[in-house]
Amino acid sequence: HYRLLTDGGAAAAGGDELELVGKFSGHRRRVFAAGASVDGTAIATAGEDKTVRLWTATGEPAGLLKHPGRVFTVAFSPRGDGLLVTGCEDGLVRIVTLEGREWCRAGRHRGQVNSVCWNPEPARGWDVASAGADGQVKLWRLPGQNLTGTPSLQLVMTLTGATGKIWQIAACRHEPLVVGATDTGKVILWNTHEPSPLQVLSGHLDAAWAVALGPSEQRLFSGGWDETVRLWGVTARDWEQKSAE
Repeated sequence: HYRLLTDGGAAAAGGDELELVGKFSGHRRRVFAAGASVDGTAIATAGEDKTVRLWTATGEPAGLLKHPGRVFTVAFSPRGDGLLVTGCEDGLVRIVTLEGREWCRAGRHRGQVNSVCWNPEPARGWDVASAGADGQVKLWRLPGQNLTGTPSLQLVMTLTGATGKIWQIAACRHEPLVVGATDTGKVILWNTHEPSPLQVLSGHLDAAWAVALGPSEQRLFSGGWDETVRLWGVTARDWEQKSAE
């Protein structure tokens, strides 16, 4: 488990009571996001100081990825191929390597990129999703591995329908679904084959900041500025709020 601190550091916490077992120091300002590699040997943190910092599992610095603006989100590839995706204040989505090389990038969102995620099942036709302050979710496909220079991600589809900023997204493994939390408090579900929302879930009284799927993907959790975490049942094309607060 990983817990972000607001003093410019990131801490790893283990155990049921979140006992502090390590701290990574290096960011000069706030840390916005953190992620771990599939094998647990590498950690990445993204910060207000315009960097993504790489660490070993024991907290030793392992790399520094500079960006032109604040970096709000970072995620490791689930395929164990040493790739990360980052989302920056400049509206660009970047795919970078553990060696610190920018491998490819995507066209701009209109505003900052707030959240990125990988497709757990890339056979569905896209590899990476990004969500931004422009209220759009963009689905991207990676270029071929043997290209030289800095190739571009290929835009597969833009998911629309959010009337405000999208703060976080998550992708389902077992269904072609992407879920987004918005600053209007709505939680939106998209079928990744269609640009329009499949379902809009209402319940939060203020902005929804976070979304996460349960291990079986039969439950969807959303967290909001209204000081609630809401639990939704997710079955085939049937969503209802199971409990709140």
